[in-house]
Amino acid sequence: MKWFFTSKESQKILHRELREWIGTPFRHYAGVKKAGADCIHFALTVYVNVGAVLDALHYIPRYSHDWCHHTSEQMLYKGLKAHKLFVEVGHKEPINGDILLYQFGRAASHCGIYHDGSVYQSIERIGVCRLYHKDPSWIGRLRFGFRVKNG
Repeated sequence: MKWFFTSKESQKILHRELREWIGTPFRHYAGVKKAGADCIHFALTVYVNVGAVLDALHYIPRYSHDWCHHTSEQMLYKGLKAHKLFVEVGHKEPINGDILLYQFGRAASHCGIYHDGSVYQSIERIGVCRLYHKDPSWIGRLRFGFRVKNG
């Protein structure tokens, strides 16, 4: 299977896009560079902006700010699984461009994009930032990994 982010050019474009999002404030259910984004809207908008996917946001249902504390339904997982260009690959050895899902509350309710040993993500009260992939406070919450097919 061919993956979208295997060429040096696609990884360069992804890295540039991820850097441009740094500092975007956290905003629930939004995905606008420099204006505000939550984790899933940040990730999916990045994939759209770099041309990896054309449509992604309608695969994620509407959700309340604290939905993961009230249900164990894996909404993010199911949304990515339903999209024909996202393939579940596990989370043990991510490659550049993989989307990683982390569990907070009763479900995998947070995500980020892996790139060169870091995970770019939008965190409440912090915004879009880059954290070390193996950060001890995050690695234990890692549950799923998806890779983008070359479409």
